[in-house]
Amino acid sequence: MASTFPIYDFLSDYEVAMLRADVDAMLGDASLNAVSVSYLSFNITGGGTSTYEPTTGAVTSGFTTTAITAIIGPVTEKDSALLVKELSIDDVKALVNRADLPADPTTNDMVTISGVTYAVRIVTFCPVSNYALVYLSLHGGK
Repeated sequence: MASTFPIYDFLSDYEVAMLRADVDAMLGDASLNAVSVSYLSFNITGGGTSTYEPTTGAVTSGFTTTAITAIIGPVTEKDSALLVKELSIDDVKALVNRADLPADPTTNDMVTISGVTYAVRIVTFCPVSNYALVYLSLHGGK
């Protein structure tokens, strides 16, 4: 039986499973710079804004923070050309497992890597696995 992704109909279920296994194995490969990061998912129900409760002094965040493992790499000229977006030399990309997040990644999210917080600029989803490639910028913007 072919995969459920039309552009991969030429692959058997076994081949799709092997591709998924390869992607899963990448997260365990230390040579690929797999690191622990904090993923800050924009809280749609809260409007993404922090709130302050004056009677208790409690502050709630507009983001849900989740500790995950991601594969981090630099943005290349090829990435910038393919995406037709202005990406800077200090931007990075991260491969994340969507199952580790409370919701699919969006351009409203942020990621903290080694104490540096990046804005999610671009999100692409892998058609044969549960992973997303997110492009991160220190400069924010969309």
